[in-house]
Order: sequence, then C-alpha cells, then structure tokens
Amino acid sequence: MVAPPQMVFGVELSDADAEPRGTLFEDTRDNRRYPGQGERDVAGFITSMRRLGWEGSRGVEMLSRPSIGACPWERDCSGRDTQR
Repeated sequence: MVAPPQMVFGVELSDADAEPRGTLFEDTRDNRRYPGQGERDVAGFITSMRRLGWEGSRGVEMLSRPSIGACPWERDCSGRDTQR
C-alpha cells in the first residue's frame, strides 16, 4: 500500500551507503550520514515527492553515534561562524 502524498506531513532525511552494514536497525543507528554525504539520492527523493504533489516540511534526522553532537556546517554548534 502506498500512502497518498497528502497523508505525508513531514519527512526526516539522512544519507547512507548503497548497501546496509549489519541489520537495517544497526545501519540506521550507527552508519547514517548527513544528506549529500552518502550514496543515496536524497535530492532525487525530494524531487519525486514534489512531483507527486507533496508540499510538507523536511528535516535532517541523524541517529548515528559519530554524528550526535557534531555540526556538519561551516559553523560550530553555537552558531558562530568559524571560517573568519
């Protein structure tokens, strides 16, 4: 069964290797990456959802242990620019 896009209120995004490492649960818990840092087509997924008429919000969901507390952007986690 496929849910119509109107029933999807929000999407949490992450990236990953092409194949899971360990069980799917272990891979989700330990090996996810920020969008654009893995081998999944995250941009293509968003494009497909938009083509279906989805207009919900999206966010980044990062559960992997190495990423918890890390900042993927060019700023530290306090929001201060560290590139000056």
